[in-house]
Amino acid sequence: RGLGMTFLLLVVGLGAFVSVRFLHNDDTTTSPSSATKEQVAVQNDFLHNVTHYEAIPWSVGLRQAMPSSSSIGQVAAVAVSPSGPRTYLFARRSNTYTAHAVIENAAIFVLDTTTTTNNDNNAEATTTLQTQFGQDLFVTPHGLYCDTEGYLWATDTTLHQVWKLHPETGEILLTLGHARTPGKGPYHFNRPTDVVVDIAANQVFVADGYGNSRVAIFTLDGTYVGEYGNGRRGSDPGAFDI
Repeated sequence: RGLGMTFLLLVVGLGAFVSVRFLHNDDTTTSPSSATKEQVAVQNDFLHNVTHYEAIPWSVGLRQAMPSSSSIGQVAAVAVSPSGPRTYLFARRSNTYTAHAVIENAAIFVLDTTTTTNNDNNAEATTTLQTQFGQDLFVTPHGLYCDTEGYLWATDTTLHQVWKLHPETGEILLTLGHARTPGKGPYHFNRPTDVVVDIAANQVFVADGYGNSRVAIFTLDGTYVGEYGNGRRGSDPGAFDI
């Protein structure tokens, strides 16, 4: 199996496994014997997947091409290209969530996976590092999304910005928000967290975020359209609590 899919499944599997563990710890009134067969099957499946994919080693070539795990640091997000076996890793390098300095090294790693058939007619996957970029741009990488045209959309919660990037070169094609200037309104964010793009509808949805608790909507060229959320954090109709 490819390394890119390994990272993706690890993120999904570990997140789901943690959710199961928290559910079990919080539910003090339910004994293990009263759990449904479906609950047991789901938890066992998570355990199997996490154990299996953690055991997959990196190839020697990829291990030599990539920085060490300590140099990569926290991997904030993983995005997968819809057009092929390409995976993007969004890393904080030496920074953490509370950092303030710009990351001097590349923060986005582009991995390609190719599959061949060996002499035993079994599929073998090989993952290689194609390129890396994003140096001197980010402070706190958070969300990364690959739209259906292959372009990348990245968010930074310290800079309060969103970027559209070329997937091959990392060239900045569009910038939303103002660096280190949190705020409300059409063209300011407060710790934006993620992006989803609907190419057909000409819409970009920005989860904004930890500060504003809204979803801001733009056209593909960056024109503000509107937003979801009433501007207040909470459980009232139209409000978000994220």
